[in-house]
Amino acid sequence: MRSVTCLFTLIFALSAHAANQPANSARAGQVAPQGSPHDAVLETNLWIAHLDQYQAQHSELTEEQQSVILQGRDLLAAGLLHRLRSADARDAADARDLFEAFKARASNAFSRAAYAEAFVRLGRPSSSRQSNAPGGAVSMIPDCDCNPSLGDCGGECVTGSCRVMPDGCGTFGTSICYGLCW
Repeated sequence: MRSVTCLFTLIFALSAHAANQPANSARAGQVAPQGSPHDAVLETNLWIAHLDQYQAQHSELTEEQQSVILQGRDLLAAGLLHRLRSADARDAADARDLFEAFKARASNAFSRAAYAEAFVRLGRPSSSRQSNAPGGAVSMIPDCDCNPSLGDCGGECVTGSCRVMPDGCGTFGTSICYGLCW
């Protein structure tokens, strides 16, 4: 239930965030490159709203942590997620360099659990370990929700019987998921 509430809070925050920002503002996260799919813009806006909410809920953040959050927000607003998937190899490589530098700085500024909460766990629903399959059938095989090599649970991520997801894990959901958080 907490995850559903978190998801609704993020959606509300995104709506409120968009309503309170100028349409042409880079801070509004509305600057995804033209021609990018709608879901990339939505994903970017959700992450920006998530970072805003995280910062608002954690008054104990150090100046460095606040600066890292601002850097992540700026990278997202500048189209980082789109650039990481760019067909232009040079643009994708440049974006990857910026992204890796950001991840290194963020992992030095935050504890493992705080890093996961701020930069990895974007309102994923709590898994009842069932998911709906096409045709209305219920699958007992859950979607994978972490990547064991990334430490993106804030706890233990174990490989096992789950449906591998091509993305949604790691920092800003950019890595493959092939494990389950425990």
